Amino acid sequence: MEDIITALATAWGESGIAIVRLSGEGSVELADKIFTGKKKLAEHEARFLTLGRLRSSDGHLFDEVLAVRFEKGASYTAEESVEIHCHGGALPAQKCIEELCALGARIALPGEFTRRAFVNGRIDLPQAEAVLGIISAKSDEALYASSRTLQGTFAVKLRGFLDNITLLAAHLEVDLDFPEEDEGYISKDEREKRLESLISA
Repeated sequence: MEDIITALATAWGESGIAIVRLSGEGSVELADKIFTGKKKLAEHEARFLTLGRLRSSDGHLFDEVLAVRFEKGASYTAEESVEIHCHGGALPAQKCIEELCALGARIALPGEFTRRAFVNGRIDLPQAEAVLGIISAKSDEALYASSRTLQGTFAVKLRGFLDNITLLAAHLEVDLDFPEEDEGYISKDEREKRLESLISA
């Protein structure tokens, strides 16, 4: 995944702000080719917004923006990333993306930022699916359920469930390895109780 991807992180259309996201090694250097501020993005502290302007390849300033850089491991994708907050009309964001692509970035595929977050270990599969759940939620209940999954609640429960299964399997193996013992590592009643508890979970 050496390539740098870019896309609009907010919905297309007229709004107050349109956020263009850039992700991949070299994102900051690439963004600095169109960003003009008091100093380069690379020189600004990570995760802090900075004011600047966007300049096209033919030298025209075309938008006043806020930009923020994220270091590898500290972004949504866990890659080096930049977010450029343009004015919300379709044209400024589109021009920003066109300029970035002309310099070597490519348009991200649908869901590619989330896929990279998953591949890079930033989120697990249930959390990746939860992102889509949050975006497409049609009720408070659906939103809350997806939000809990994104926070890792489901993964914590699943890990606990798997730990209990592993422990019960270990107890059963001990009983099979040492059948001469009158009373196993745990009693038959306790085994059944734990198994029923796992099934009902």
